[in-house]
Amino acid sequence: MEGSGSSAGGGGGSGTGQRTSCDSCKRSKLKCIKLPGNDKCTRCTARNTECQVTLVSRKKREKKMFVITPHYLSAIEDRMKRMESAMNASGIAIDDGDAGAAVPAVAAQSALEDKLSIFMISDDGAAGFVGPSSGFSLFSPQGLRWISEKTGDNNFEQVIKAVSTSCEHQATSGQDTFRPLAESEREPLPPKDIANEYMAAYFDNFNNSFPLYDKESVMERFSRDYYMVNREKDPAWYASLNVIFLIGRSITMHEREANGLCEKYFRNAASVFIELLFNGPSLLAVQAMVGMAFILQASEDPHPSYMLVGMAARLAQAIGLHRRLDGYGLKERDIEQRRNVFWIVFGLEKGISIRSGRPSVFSDDDIGVELPPKTVHAYKDLSSSDSVLGSYRCVATIALLESRVYTKLYSARSHTKSDLERLKWVGSLDKELEQWRDARAD
Repeated sequence: MEGSGSSAGGGGGSGTGQRTSCDSCKRSKLKCIKLPGNDKCTRCTARNTECQVTLVSRKKREKKMFVITPHYLSAIEDRMKRMESAMNASGIAIDDGDAGAAVPAVAAQSALEDKLSIFMISDDGAAGFVGPSSGFSLFSPQGLRWISEKTGDNNFEQVIKAVSTSCEHQATSGQDTFRPLAESEREPLPPKDIANEYMAAYFDNFNNSFPLYDKESVMERFSRDYYMVNREKDPAWYASLNVIFLIGRSITMHEREANGLCEKYFRNAASVFIELLFNGPSLLAVQAMVGMAFILQASEDPHPSYMLVGMAARLAQAIGLHRRLDGYGLKERDIEQRRNVFWIVFGLEKGISIRSGRPSVFSDDDIGVELPPKTVHAYKDLSSSDSVLGSYRCVATIALLESRVYTKLYSARSHTKSDLERLKWVGSLDKELEQWRDARAD
């Protein structure tokens, strides 16, 4: 049909964008066709109705233009400067487009870690290493030089060297302590009434915070055969009693005694060290060694405590404390005791590991025992019986966090990661620490 191209929405090619279809066809959504010389469309003509076109004005959509103002540019520059400053302060090398820049950055980070470590060899060949996770590593000769380079001032280095020289002392030797004692050198165990006082002080205070021993089991055996304690036949029980007496006496004493009974009880326990280590491993042997390690933490020389905890950890693994071992006939009380001892030695070992900057004996991937419950064994501040810091679970969880801190930030493998990856781990670990703190407050 000639002229049929003049249809609805076509605009007649006028380019005006105005509607040409009539209102009736528009409502019915039909094609509106007008014949030449006819004011009505074919549909309105056939129906003999008025063919009316109502023009509707439409607002033209305006495109929004993004205007970059001087204020906006200034704000962006300030943000970039703050980010660069934070990255520089964290030791992160800013990428300048060089794809190979990451390799020197990783090498520089590893070199910095080595600078913040301590390695010493004496004239007689004795050597010692303190890694970068230790707070003392910052005061190494290399660490002090690094501080001087960064600050441009060597006064701090000179002060630390002067203090170190004035505070030099010979490390206490463990050779004389951890040796067998003749019968005449051993301190006799106390009378039973005094022993009961030490027991009560130990279990009412220390053991409530660190449940190293099961009170019911120990008291039952203590009541039954205290006067039949035999150092040769059961060295682990002998050592455990001396550890309990030592800690119990320390709690009941109002003044510290030099070379008194506490030290003699420790020597009693240490005299069977070889038997604890090389006889058949047992839970009681692990408990005795952990108890001695607790005491040695107060020593000026950290080496004996470090070695003792490491050996206690090996003994703990030898008897499977890192696994739950269901189906082996263990009673629920035995399972709980094994779990408590494991988390105590784990916490001690991880703490010493990060403080000394040395790797741990334990692999976190091989722990198959659940965390201590939240409600059992209140972890107290031993300096105040009224101060409860939370359940012992918080000690176990912070030990796990310490382990991740060492692995992700201080281990040799972590030096192969980029600065940005390490900074991300810093943020993640800091978040975990905040969560631990908040959970402890609950």
